[in-house]
Amino acid sequence: MNSAVNASPSVTVSNLSAPPPNECTPMLRTRPGPMETEPMLRREGQDEMPFWERVSSPLHPVFRKVQEHCHYEWVAALLSAILLLTLFVFIFYLDTSPRPEHCVTPFGHLLGESRGVKAFSNCNRDYRNVEEHFVLVRTSLIYSGLKWRSVEYARRFWLLAKRPAVQFMSVQNAEDIWTRVVYASYITGERVKLFKYENMLACDQTPKKNTGMKKSLWKHYKPQVGDLLVYANDSSIPGGHVAVVVGIVSVPSNSGANNSSMTQYSMLLAEQNWNNEPWPHRSNLEGKDTRNDTRLLGYYSREVSLQEVEIAQMVCVKDPWGTVLGWVRA
Repeated sequence: MNSAVNASPSVTVSNLSAPPPNECTPMLRTRPGPMETEPMLRREGQDEMPFWERVSSPLHPVFRKVQEHCHYEWVAALLSAILLLTLFVFIFYLDTSPRPEHCVTPFGHLLGESRGVKAFSNCNRDYRNVEEHFVLVRTSLIYSGLKWRSVEYARRFWLLAKRPAVQFMSVQNAEDIWTRVVYASYITGERVKLFKYENMLACDQTPKKNTGMKKSLWKHYKPQVGDLLVYANDSSIPGGHVAVVVGIVSVPSNSGANNSSMTQYSMLLAEQNWNNEPWPHRSNLEGKDTRNDTRLLGYYSREVSLQEVEIAQMVCVKDPWGTVLGWVRA
């Protein structure tokens, strides 16, 4: 009996404390152990990027915005530099006159003076200066033209020598005074109609009868002092030319002339940019070289032939160096 009891398997405490699971005894789970947080915090601290490195990182949003802003700023700066360079070229290159070369007389040299209006050298006829000139009329500065072209002298002469002063519109060349300018104006603003008298080129072939011109018109047809003599634009005078009539002198008739009814005159002109030579000197100091004495400069630049045939009512201006379209009067 005892042996049977002893032969039975021994029962341990552990087997008794952990019975097999069944519907009444659910499965027991092991509790999780405590987590070690300190090593993880240390790792996060080690992995975290320093503040200044994070701020300076190209991937940082703030830095990317700064990059975009700077990119736009560089584009604006580049465009501004290009604009300034273009403006510099326009002001100091395109708007600057070229250096005068091969001058007949130095640019701006005094050539002569007529009725208080001085004429200056344009170097040569082809030189193009872009400097504007203004004259003081009473208390106003008025534009007279580009130095020292023929149109500038004509406009300045009317501003300074005419009473009252007259000004006409700006033109591209001298021929435009004949073809485009219809009105002028006093400096007070009052408009003035211009009278244009066409040049007749065949006075040496006069008809037997007159042209039928009204006496009132014929009376004033001949050029007068202060009129503007306008030349055509052609190959010999590109752009044309304009001069001011400053004197008309009778010429003794030639008894051997074919047309005894023709009256000859010598018309004296004042101008700029014709040949750019000093005007003829006065001959009151005989035997002395007066070429360098500006006090003795003549009051006219040159002479052209003026012919009048009263019976045929014709007036002709002859100039072998250019075609005269006519004369303009205010």
